[in-house]
Amino acid sequence: ITGFTVDYAHDGGPLARSGIQTGDILMSINDVPIRNYGDMLDATYYLTGEKPLTIQVIRGTQIVESKGIIPTQDSR
Repeated sequence: ITGFTVDYAHDGGPLARSGIQTGDILMSINDVPIRNYGDMLDATYYLTGEKPLTIQVIRGTQIVESKGIIPTQDSR
């Protein structure tokens, strides 16, 4: 399994607003594989509000996929 473990998803922060939880293993963002923090930054650099977002994580023993739009500060 390759991925980036989320050490902390701050309440109200962009990760939490995207449905990511502390302890999740982030596997991909919009089908871009995530192996480390740098990959996550690269995959999200150009993402802005109102663009589709698909995130795949491992949560416990389950693979979870979340689809939606990029959450913005105003959408809390």
